[in-house]
Amino acid sequence: MENLIVIPENEKQLSLVKELLQEMKIKYKIEKSSKLEVKDVLALKIEKAREEMEKGELVTVDPHHLWESI
Repeated sequence: MENLIVIPENEKQLSLVKELLQEMKIKYKIEKSSKLEVKDVLALKIEKAREEMEKGELVTVDPHHLWESI
């Protein structure tokens, strides 16, 4: 059997999905997600890198001259 992950965009969609599953007598469980989405994590890393660049703390590495760049 497969699992299905449904990601409603708002409370109304969530409510409708729950009602549909109950009507169809399909078991489901609710898990609160505390994880950040990938795009959120990426945005945080980009912001941190920009702050480091402004402070002069960012280290850039030339892939063609790897050992000389370090």
